[in-house]
Amino acid sequence: MTLTQVNKIYPQDEEVEVMVTPYGCDVRCSDAISTTRIMKIRGMRKIVRVPQMRGGPQGELDYLPESRIDLQVISELGKEVGVDTALVEAVLSEAQREKGEAATGLSPTRLSAFKKSQRISRRMEKHADSLVRSGVIEKTNEIIFACPIFTLVKKIGKLRLIVDGRKTNQASLPPPPMMLKTLHEFLSHIFKFEVAATCDAKCYFYQIKIPRWLRRYFGIILAKKRGGFTKFRMCCLPMGWSWAPALAQRISNVIIKGLGEAYVDNFVIGASDIQKFSDCRAEFLRRIHAANLVCDDETLTASPCIEVLGLAIDLTKQTFKMASTTTLGAVPETLPIRALYHRLGTLIYFSFATRRPLCKKPHSLQALRNAALSIENMDDWDRVVTLTPTQREEMELWRAEYERNEEVHWEDEIVETSCEAWSDSSDNWGAYLIFKRELLLSSHRKPMNPEQHIFLKEMEMAVLALLDVP
Repeated sequence: MTLTQVNKIYPQDEEVEVMVTPYGCDVRCSDAISTTRIMKIRGMRKIVRVPQMRGGPQGELDYLPESRIDLQVISELGKEVGVDTALVEAVLSEAQREKGEAATGLSPTRLSAFKKSQRISRRMEKHADSLVRSGVIEKTNEIIFACPIFTLVKKIGKLRLIVDGRKTNQASLPPPPMMLKTLHEFLSHIFKFEVAATCDAKCYFYQIKIPRWLRRYFGIILAKKRGGFTKFRMCCLPMGWSWAPALAQRISNVIIKGLGEAYVDNFVIGASDIQKFSDCRAEFLRRIHAANLVCDDETLTASPCIEVLGLAIDLTKQTFKMASTTTLGAVPETLPIRALYHRLGTLIYFSFATRRPLCKKPHSLQALRNAALSIENMDDWDRVVTLTPTQREEMELWRAEYERNEEVHWEDEIVETSCEAWSDSSDNWGAYLIFKRELLLSSHRKPMNPEQHIFLKEMEMAVLALLDVP
C-alpha cells in the first residue's frame, strides 16, 4: 500500500504511524500537527512528509439496518432444524452473561491486568448521528477497550464503516471453529442442485445485536471539532472482532439448514426441481422474516446459472469459472515483494477456486517462497526482487490462463499429484494445504507464528512437498 493510498483511506492533520502489510495497514494516530502530516512507516528509518489533507473520505455511510435479528427466534429455529445454538446464545444473550464471559474470556476479573485502551477516532464525528439513529452505537461512559473506527470508500461510492477490534482480539480467548465448509465442499453441495438462487444479508454483522455486558469491550471515542470527545459503544457485532465470523456463520447455518448452503452472509437456496425450489424459497423467506433478517434480494428467482463467491456457476452444464477477472499486465523482470504477493495471490486463488493444480506452477511458488523467507521486517515488503526467466515465463502462462478464464467441469478428475493451498488471511487462521488429496494443514492446527505472514508456512511446505522442484 502506497502513501497516496493511505492518504485517501485515512486523511488527517496529525502524526500517523502506519504498519504496512500486503493486505492493508495498521494506522495509529497521535496529537494533531498544523501544516503537514508525518507518516512513520514501521521498520523504516525515515519520516515522509505529505501535503496536509482536511477531512475524511467524503460521502454517506452505506446502508445501516435499523432492525436486529431476533436471537430468540434463532434459538427456536435451531431446535426445529437440529442446529446447536448454545454458543450463540451464551455469547449474545444478556441472560447468559457468565457463560459468555467464560467462553470469550472477556471478563473484568480475567482482564484486570490488561491495560485499558483509550484510542481516539478523529474525523468521524460527522457520522455519529446516523450511527446512533440506526442503533449501531450508543452513548456511554463505561468503556474498557476503545476500538478506533474509520471509513473506506466502496465501489458503489458510499462509505463502509470499519471497526478496529484488535485490542479486544488480543484480550479474547481464541475463537471457536467457524463451522464453515471449505470452498470446494461448499461448491460440491451446490452442484447437486438443478436450479438455485442467491442473496446476501445486508450489513449482516450490524444486524446482530450484542448484549450490554459485551458492548464495553467495543467502545468508541470520537473527537469533537472544537476539542473534547464523546464516548460511545458498539451495539452490534463488530466484524473486526475475531469471534464475529464464527457467531455469524452459526446463525446462517440455522437459517439455511435443509434449504441450501450459507457462506457467512452469502445464501444459496437450491433444489432438484422447480416445485421443491418453491417450497425451499417459501421456507427460507419464512425464516428470515421470523428472525427479522434483512437480505438484499428476496425475489430469489430460480435459475440454473448463479454467481456466488466470485464464481459464475452453470448447474446445467456442471461448469464454473471466475465471474470476472482483472488485467494483471505483463510480468516485469523486477518488482517489489508486495507486488509479487498481490499478483501470485490473485493467481493462486484462481487456480485454487477452479481446481487447477498448483503443482504445475513450481517455479512461481519457488519465487513466492524465496520472497517470504527473506522478509524480516516491514520495510522488506518494498524490497525489489528479480525473477528468473523461467519464473517469468511460467507466470506469463499462468496469467494468460487466468485471463482466458475458461470454464471448468465440476466432475473433472483432480490431478492425483496436485497440491492446493489457500488462506483467507483472517484472524481465524482460515488456511489449509492439500497434497495428493491428503490434508496436511488446516485452520484448526494453527501452524504459524502470528508474527509471520500467513502465506509463509503454507507456501514453504507446498514447495518442499513438490520434490521435483529444481
